[in-house]
Amino acid sequence: MSKKESDKKGKKQPGKTLLEKRLEELAAAAEKETAEGSEPFANDAMDEVNAEALVAERDELQGQLLRARAEFENSRKRMERETERIRKVAAEALIQDLLPVLDHLDLALQHAEDPSSGFAQGVEMVLKQFSEALGRHGVRRIPAEGERFDPAVHEAVMQRPSNEVDADFVLEEFQKGYMLGDTILRPAKVVVSSGPLLSAADVEEEVEAGAIEDTSVPVNIEISEETESDEDTTLVDL
Repeated sequence: MSKKESDKKGKKQPGKTLLEKRLEELAAAAEKETAEGSEPFANDAMDEVNAEALVAERDELQGQLLRARAEFENSRKRMERETERIRKVAAEALIQDLLPVLDHLDLALQHAEDPSSGFAQGVEMVLKQFSEALGRHGVRRIPAEGERFDPAVHEAVMQRPSNEVDADFVLEEFQKGYMLGDTILRPAKVVVSSGPLLSAADVEEEVEAGAIEDTSVPVNIEISEETESDEDTTLVDL
């Protein structure tokens, strides 16, 4: 025996791993089934196992696909909402800066000495084009005069009696209000009617009926007993 062979024999051979042992067991079982004539049964069992594994893998991949699609759809919707919010905020800021220009054009037209002059007609044309351009972007004027007072869109600057306009209706508009979609850019500043002007007799009747509180201040007058003349009359507890 050569020295090389004796060295190999003296060294300890490494043991088999669990995987190698398992593969050997499966190979031996397969050979045994083949020898006993049970190969078709083994193939059927193997096909069934493979089919179940493929079905499970398909279901897992399908679930991952559905989750990925849902996440993509949610991300797309969030991006669309954020884009719309940014666009709306930018539009609101721009239109807020343009509203005073629209007001000044309107005032210039109202105070024109000759409405039929070329200057007045030019201002009217610019005002019309300006209003139409804002309208194409969703800006609309808030109805005011003759409408019932609505604190959501109207801002009351004062209240005034009127025999022509019922109470709680807008009597006059001080400043026009505008909306962008459902957002109020600026409420309309208005004068609200308090109803018909009451006469003194009507006020007295309302006080007696309890509809109006009597705000008169009673004055007590006492006459001093020390003097008998009218000149010494004193007022007490005013």
